[in-house]
Amino acid sequence: PPPAAGAMALAEAGADGGQSGDEVKRALAKLSSCQGAGGTLAAAEDAVAAMRDLAGAAPGPEDLQVASTVVEDMLQRARGGGDQVVLGHMLVASSLLEMLKESMAAAGIAAEEALRLLKASGHAKGIAAALDAGFQLANARGSPNAGLRAANAELEGARAAGDRALEAAICEVVAAAHASLGQPLSAIEAAQRAVEACRALGDKEREGGMLHLIAEMRWAMGQLA
Repeated sequence: PPPAAGAMALAEAGADGGQSGDEVKRALAKLSSCQGAGGTLAAAEDAVAAMRDLAGAAPGPEDLQVASTVVEDMLQRARGGGDQVVLGHMLVASSLLEMLKESMAAAGIAAEEALRLLKASGHAKGIAAALDAGFQLANARGSPNAGLRAANAELEGARAAGDRALEAAICEVVAAAHASLGQPLSAIEAAQRAVEACRALGDKEREGGMLHLIAEMRWAMGQLA
């Protein structure tokens, strides 16, 4: 469909209402703006973020159909655009969408292709996004440790290569994964490594995010004690 088709569908979905919930509407609106922004890396990164938001908002079947219209259009355009980093991100978005649709085989194929492309490009944040999608898929299949093993294997490679940007990005994924599994000590350990890497890079924003996660995990441990 033409780019406008997804935006029109989003407008119709928002018009009929409240059953989707405000969070779903916001996620779909964000996705619509990504589609209108064209085939840029920023738009693809925002599409991944929008799909994460949608996953946390309990979308209904009609919401998923709307998201499918947008993501499939953006993915098709990315395949024709020649930018492997943009395509990798859109494959991550597609993987998240397929998980929401409970099409786990399709989600796995998209996540694997995304990781392959993004590793070839050396795009640290993209690799981390693909690993996060892989963890989410493994968790949905009841094998979260498989997703963590894959992320940790890539992390060891990043450390061996001295790639601090990739190390920081993957440590963020590992920390968030452990936090989601209710493993605060492991989450804190990974987050502290992310903080060290972020400080070496001078990345104050991501450092702050990891320090916040550490504080949350320590609070959770205090509540459990």
